[in-house]
Amino acid sequence: MLPDSVLLYPGHDYKGLAKSTLGVEKCTNPRLLIGDKRAYIDLMNRLVLPNPRLMDIAIPANKACGEVGP
Repeated sequence: MLPDSVLLYPGHDYKGLAKSTLGVEKCTNPRLLIGDKRAYIDLMNRLVLPNPRLMDIAIPANKACGEVGP
């Protein structure tokens, strides 16, 4: 198990923070506060979220190890 002091650099930063720690996320991230696997799955399946911006660019770039275009 990783210590709570481990630094995290979220790929989807919606709070204007460049980094966090595992301990902070475990205490404040609503997805990590759910106690059991079934409840987590149910919550995620009920969310109606829009597709992320630039997804059509991000997925191919991720598949190509970050390289975009010719």
